[in-house]
Amino acid sequence: MIRAAAAVIAVLLGACTSSPPSATPATTQPAPTAAPTDLPTLPPCEYPEEVAFPEWIPKDLPLPEDTYGMDSLEPLAGYERALLVVPTTLDLVTTFVLERWPEEGWVLGTGDAEPGEIEDQFQKGKAVGAFKAQSVFCDPGFVIMYLIYAEEGPAMASPAPGISSPQGKPLVPSPSGG
Repeated sequence: MIRAAAAVIAVLLGACTSSPPSATPATTQPAPTAAPTDLPTLPPCEYPEEVAFPEWIPKDLPLPEDTYGMDSLEPLAGYERALLVVPTTLDLVTTFVLERWPEEGWVLGTGDAEPGEIEDQFQKGKAVGAFKAQSVFCDPGFVIMYLIYAEEGPAMASPAPGISSPQGKPLVPSPSGG
């Protein structure tokens, strides 16, 4: 019995120290080469012209530093509307909104994100709104944000102007916050 156990241990130890049998011959991987220097680059950014910053945007709805107005759109279905330029990345805009807006008492909806784009609803008291932010791919890049807002949430049953979910359903700000 002891001899049998010793034989099993010897076989196991031998298996651990010897190299495993190879079913296929070893292949040599090519050495990594330096990255090609002729990869396409993003064009330099051409920032949109600045217009007056919309006065209707609540003072307690913080926006990233250096955000400016790009276009003040006519109200639609009771919602104020504007296009804003946010000179940063979409990741930083997302983090900013998720951290700072709730700190100021704004309740966010469930939101949606796709590559290069985020959208969400927000509410505080009777005020409601929604936004859609899209990356502009240039160097160093920036974000265009479509923002809609109503002080008292009119037209709750009608679609929010110009924003829809990936399923094609209107993204409608609602008093429930989501």
